[in-house]
Amino acid sequence: MAALRKSMNADLMLGQLIMKLNRPENRKKVVVWVEGKDWRFYRKLFEEDKILEFGMGGGDFILEGHNKLKKKCPMQLSIVIHDADFLRLNGVDLTADPNVFYTDAHDVEMMMMKHPDVRKDICDTFEVKGDRKRFYEKVFGDLYYLSYFKW
Repeated sequence: MAALRKSMNADLMLGQLIMKLNRPENRKKVVVWVEGKDWRFYRKLFEEDKILEFGMGGGDFILEGHNKLKKKCPMQLSIVIHDADFLRLNGVDLTADPNVFYTDAHDVEMMMMKHPDVRKDICDTFEVKGDRKRFYEKVFGDLYYLSYFKW
């Protein structure tokens, strides 16, 4: 099984995917490319019968499959949920494709801290005094350097 998995490439996966998309029950589904089973949280965003999960593989692998599908079947809606890891620190443009959603699972607390409602709750709970915006600028400034050490 491991040898078969290693021989899999984006072209073979794309062929399998197109065969699945040609089935009547799959024609109007959104293709969702994910890196692995840990990324299945997105299922809460869709009705179960509206998605076709595909591309269990590494980030570059699923991006390649997604890009090839866009060229071969331009009318097919396809999205990618990709772990950004340290792409931001590497200076990669994360806005190039609006159908690619970047996550930072290893820094899920940072993703939450970016959400305005979470920030408000933290400030209210811990009674942060003063300029809240400046408080978070300081927090993220300090964490920026920590991210480089983790990288």
